Amino acid sequence: MSITDPFAGKPPYRDDETPLPFVPSIEKQLLAERRAQIAQLGRPIKHPGLPVAGYTAQDPAKIAAVNVNKELEERVLRQIDKLKLDQEGLEPDQCLIAIAHTHMQIAFMVLNRAIFKPERIKLPEDGQ
Repeated sequence: MSITDPFAGKPPYRDDETPLPFVPSIEKQLLAERRAQIAQLGRPIKHPGLPVAGYTAQDPAKIAAVNVNKELEERVLRQIDKLKLDQEGLEPDQCLIAIAHTHMQIAFMVLNRAIFKPERIKLPEDGQ
């Protein structure tokens, strides 16, 4: 599935230098499209968990939500990457950009864990 970005190829500001509006409907549109694709299957499906201890089978709706988050994360990280390159001469503080990058990665990781809810595992010393 591809996303239609209403701001693709456009500068982040209009000609009169007013910021473009934030479009929260993009993520809603993505999630709705993913749910529609799942609904077309006509049957409930559980995707097997990752072959990693603690990860369990997941509903398609949860996978769709995390996929939307992953796409949003990539868009945010690409914006941060643009600021790192400083092609517009903004001279941003690179230390703060590095912190923002790390915090965005952490935020999306925690958000996705909140959806998938990996479980704690048993260790050999825990016994039966």
